Amino acid sequence: MRPASLVSHRLAQRKCLLRGPLRSHLRLRRVSAWHPGRPAASAEVYQSPPPPPWPPSGRRPPSRSSMGGGANMARSLLVVLALVAGLIALVPRVDSVRQPAVDAASVVSYAVKDSGTPFSFPAGLPSGWTATSARFATSTDSRPTWQAGWTTPAGQFVGLRQTVDATPAWVATGITGGKVTGSAEVAGRTWEIRTDERNQLYAVSVSADKLTTVVSATGGMDDIRYFIERLEPAKAAS
Repeated sequence: MRPASLVSHRLAQRKCLLRGPLRSHLRLRRVSAWHPGRPAASAEVYQSPPPPPWPPSGRRPPSRSSMGGGANMARSLLVVLALVAGLIALVPRVDSVRQPAVDAASVVSYAVKDSGTPFSFPAGLPSGWTATSARFATSTDSRPTWQAGWTTPAGQFVGLRQTVDATPAWVATGITGGKVTGSAEVAGRTWEIRTDERNQLYAVSVSADKLTTVVSATGGMDDIRYFIERLEPAKAAS
C-alpha cells in the first residue's frame, strides 16, 4: 500500500473509533503519524475515566444544622445561662462593709487620766453613729494625740484628732495636704475650713487652753457642724 493511501486508511479508522459506542470506554489509542523519509512513529494518548458522581445519590449529606444541631446548642446555652443567673441570685451581696464598733469612750477616759489634757468626746450621738477606731498615742513632733473615727448613718466618715500645743507639722499630718477654703462659726468658736484633693473637709480650731482640734468629714459641712456641736470635755477614768 502506498504511503498516502496508508495515512488515509488510518485516519478513516480513527474516525470510526471515535464515533463508535466504545468512545467513552477508550483508555488507550495508538495514532501513527507518517513523515516522508522516516518510519512512522506512534504516540500514546491517555484518557482518564470520568469521576463518579458525588454523592452517589445526587444529594449532599445532611449537615449538623439541618439535623437540629444549632437549635440544640442554643437550648443548652440557655440552660447554662439560667443556672448561672440562679447561682448569682443565691449569693448574698454586701452593699457596704461596716467595721465593728470600738469603745471610744473608754479610750478617751484613759487618755484624759494619763495626760491630764481635757480631750473632747461627742456626747449624745444618735443610733447609726458607730465608733470604728480610737487610740491615744504619741504622734508627730512627740505630741500626745487622741484620735477616733465614726461612721454616720449615711455611711460617711467623721474623724476627731486633738493635742495640746500643736505644731504646724502636727496639723499638716492630720489634714493630708488640705488647703484653706474658708471659715465657719460653730459652737461659739471660729473654725478654719480646709479641703483636700479628695474634697474631704477639715475644721481646725484652737481653744483658749491651747487644745487644737481637727474634725474631718467625707459627708460635707453638715456632718462637721453636727459633730462639733456635740463635743464635750471627756471625763477621766476612775
